[in-house]
Amino acid sequence: MTASPPAGLAAEVRRRLLPWFARRARALPWRRRRTPYTAWVAEMMLQQTRVDQALPYYRRWLRRFPSVRALAAADLQAVLKAWEGLGYYARARNMHAAARRVTSDLRGRWPVTAAEWAALPGVGPYTAAALASLLHNEPVAVLDGNVARVLCRLRAAPLNPRSGAARRTLRAWADELLPADRAGAHNEAMMELGALVCRPRRPGCGVCPLRTVCAGFASGDPHAYPAAPPRKKLPHLTVGAAVLRDRRGRVLITQRRTEDMLGGLWEFPGGKREPGETMEQCIARELREELGISRSGTPTAISPSNSTRTPRGCGAAGRVACIARISRGSRRTGCACIPSPRRTCSCSTRCAVAPKKQHDPAAVAARGGRERRLQTLRRGFARGSENIRVLQRRS
Repeated sequence: MTASPPAGLAAEVRRRLLPWFARRARALPWRRRRTPYTAWVAEMMLQQTRVDQALPYYRRWLRRFPSVRALAAADLQAVLKAWEGLGYYARARNMHAAARRVTSDLRGRWPVTAAEWAALPGVGPYTAAALASLLHNEPVAVLDGNVARVLCRLRAAPLNPRSGAARRTLRAWADELLPADRAGAHNEAMMELGALVCRPRRPGCGVCPLRTVCAGFASGDPHAYPAAPPRKKLPHLTVGAAVLRDRRGRVLITQRRTEDMLGGLWEFPGGKREPGETMEQCIARELREELGISRSGTPTAISPSNSTRTPRGCGAAGRVACIARISRGSRRTGCACIPSPRRTCSCSTRCAVAPKKQHDPAAVAARGGRERRLQTLRRGFARGSENIRVLQRRS
């Protein structure tokens, strides 16, 4: 299905689309002041995120990291904290790594071509094409979900845009429509049309500038295009998490490995319950395997819905703050916590305590030997078994 477009389609799209975009384009901050840094930040945020969701994060991000050098110099935990709530945290880690590559390896020089952009961490074919065309008018077509939907409806093609063969076909169609002299404006207009008019549900065909050349509109059922991808069965996992306190009231949290899903974020220790395990056995095994902590006594399983003792935020009664990060060869690293009503945890999960002051884990960790601190934690948490509670959650 890679035949040439219907006669006159490319010319009509070019003639109608750009004037419509000039009238209807949204006034977005990254369009008013487009630099390589602001365009890159916007495109990275807009991966898997709607414009209305990304807008407040974009503004806060530029206040916190006004330049690529500021981002490169920041601690990864500060970057993850600024990203908190946008999801897909690998994007934030990739942006941090890319900023350091631009400032060090590239000596502050931004990529120009799509191939150069694609060499940066986290920049795929779509983002590379968007940045190269928007910033330097390189004649490369973009293909995101919005553009794929517009292309399928223009030709009444029941393709599944998630399949490799369909994406190759759609990319060829997008290239055929692209005006070489105005590639950036055309790409942006196609994405805007898909976002504002050619929506997945309730497409605004009555106000679409391309309705007279759209085969999907002519068919009377534009909703049929593109074809819906087959639904994947959602996995059901039972996961246990331990809220572990020693006699001094300190609560243990752990940090996920960077390469794992939600890497770099903080959580209570725990994991998936294996077949045949009780929740208590699951917690004991996870503590032993992940952190080398063994304990005596029987933990108590409680339900978050009916317990008044469920901890809030990142620790017991929202009174904990990270004071040390402990690097180990296991799947995660541990963190000791102490009660402090004036400080908040440096984790990237939302804390119940208003962040009055940020505590620096690295500065405190530098005061003593990490292995010695870990051994102290093991002994303290093993002795404080009467304070152990097991929190069961489902995902």
